[in-house]
Amino acid sequence: MPHSHYFSQVFSVMGGLSHGPSFDPPHAATWQPPVDIFETDECLIIVAELPGVDKEQIGVQVECGILKISGSRPKNIPELTRHVHQIEIPYGYFTRVIKLPPCAALDHIEAQYENGYLHVRIPKAGPK
Repeated sequence: MPHSHYFSQVFSVMGGLSHGPSFDPPHAATWQPPVDIFETDECLIIVAELPGVDKEQIGVQVECGILKISGSRPKNIPELTRHVHQIEIPYGYFTRVIKLPPCAALDHIEAQYENGYLHVRIPKAGPK
């Protein structure tokens, strides 16, 4: 089966996961960042949109073939605000959990955060 067809079926983005002991329960997150998932011949690229999140507040974990991106975005209400009329930007704890395909080389993952976007690069393992 060609990899690209396999990836389109295997990638499922979930709102939470109860499998691994180190993953938080699904109800712990107050929002989920949008993600884009790309595939090249050599790797998978996952891009998460995280504007307003400090780099130090972002966690990237891999366990049992699952990628978890989590962190927190603080509420940004101006100090002299008397009334809040509308809040559409999600704040607080976030998490995004992505099931990775078996050919992902989990011990060679790279992550980079710049301009509000987290780029996670996961090489594909060679044939076994």
